[in-house]
Amino acid sequence: MQKGFACPPQNDDDVMTFINSLRTFLNGSSSHICCVAAVFCVSFVIAPNVYALDPHATLSDYYLDVWTAKEGAPSDVLAFTQTPDGWLWLGGHNGLFRFDGVRFERFVPVSGDPLPKAPITTLRAEPNGDLWIGYTSAGLSVLRQGKLTHVASSRPDSPISSATYSIVVDTDNSVWAATSLGLRHYSGGKWNIIGEEANIPPPPGTTDNVGIDRTGQLWVTNSHTVYRLARQSGKFEPVGLHGTASSLIHSPDGRYWHSAGRKLTLLSNSANSSQRRRDAVTSDVGKFDRDGNFWTIDCEGAAVCLWRGVGARPGTKLGTTFVLDKNALDRPSPRSPLYGAVGLKLFEDRDANIWITTNIGIVRLRDKRIKKAPIPASKSMKIAMDGEGRAYVHAASQNVWALHNRHDSAVVAKGVDTFTASLSGDTLLAIPGYIQFGFQADARKIPLPQAEGETIPNVGSVTYDGVSMWVYIRRRVFWRYRAGRWESTWSWLAPICKPRSSAPAGVGRYGLVVVMDLQFG
Repeated sequence: MQKGFACPPQNDDDVMTFINSLRTFLNGSSSHICCVAAVFCVSFVIAPNVYALDPHATLSDYYLDVWTAKEGAPSDVLAFTQTPDGWLWLGGHNGLFRFDGVRFERFVPVSGDPLPKAPITTLRAEPNGDLWIGYTSAGLSVLRQGKLTHVASSRPDSPISSATYSIVVDTDNSVWAATSLGLRHYSGGKWNIIGEEANIPPPPGTTDNVGIDRTGQLWVTNSHTVYRLARQSGKFEPVGLHGTASSLIHSPDGRYWHSAGRKLTLLSNSANSSQRRRDAVTSDVGKFDRDGNFWTIDCEGAAVCLWRGVGARPGTKLGTTFVLDKNALDRPSPRSPLYGAVGLKLFEDRDANIWITTNIGIVRLRDKRIKKAPIPASKSMKIAMDGEGRAYVHAASQNVWALHNRHDSAVVAKGVDTFTASLSGDTLLAIPGYIQFGFQADARKIPLPQAEGETIPNVGSVTYDGVSMWVYIRRRVFWRYRAGRWESTWSWLAPICKPRSSAPAGVGRYGLVVVMDLQFG
């Protein structure tokens, strides 16, 4: 290669320097060299989050990983959570563990109180990094900056002297705990037993769940009904819902739901994106993932089931209850390790992986990031994205397909030679005889240059930088369209190049991927 060659080429002289260097390098080789690829300052722009949500996911869209005792995984895990630093925490009959994606390690606090020997029933991670820990017998702890503190002791006279099922930190930083002996509240350094004076059944009534929706409303469930706290009076009001095993969960749009079996009831329509955050808690009933699909544990003869698109349901009337539709159900196939397995707990981490504790080990379902597009196979394809991140594919059949999501597509244009997207997001279609801007029926059309008596030209490449448009016509002619006029350009390049792809590299700059047909003698 000759010294001084500019990459990317800045002008015609740079291009000719490259070609001459290539000829010099190959001189004396085969007398005819064909299909030598040359790349000239090509720029690829990928729109982020093309598929922000995927309410059509199936279990086949996930990789399945299983950790057993052989891989160091703890057994009898009852709780998952994830702290902001990325650690995945697991608690159960064998104590507290954390996982970095490779290794499980038993956690021993370096300072503060020792970890009780009682099995762990619940974990909750807070945005400030605090990790709250509940146990099967007595006590409640918080791990803060590496130091473990028992907020409630494990002695028989502890204000929490039974199993803790759920923990939530309120808007005033006080703490609520749902236990097998009722509801407890920790505020100002003191514990309060919540009972009849607050309209909650007294011990030994069990409180199953406590949670807060995006508006700050506190909710509580027990084996009889669902309650919400009236902040001004300090009393809990029943909302008329009944059920045994249940969960309080957010859908990704911010709405708050009560889940019991296959029934979902809308409790709060608090779709406020500014307050959205992931629920870093475990469920033993069901849970929405970030795409709005609903997962249920231990169902239909398998460890887990997926109900597609449930979170996209448009219902907005509070108190609306609907039953999960079996038509939306996807369960593991008989060949899956999850088929016939028993599911115990369910959790979604911040990377949208689904974790399940089962009798076969700890299972992770990991989204397949690369999937086959739902369009027919073709020997050649070209992809482009418009200014709003919508993806389009041009196939050898001369059809342009719009990819609506990973599972749905549609033909939006036919008889297209090629197409491209401009820097401004415009989509240009090269249709025999003209260039069309966009897919609408009344879209702007620019006739291609054509001498009298010539056949309709076919376009091999089109690029538009928002000011000028460059077109390669398959008669090996380059044209530029600017200010309403076509003009022939790059006549020296046309005889030896066949463009395969092109892209604007800025206003007035044009990138090409070409196949060159060079003769050496």
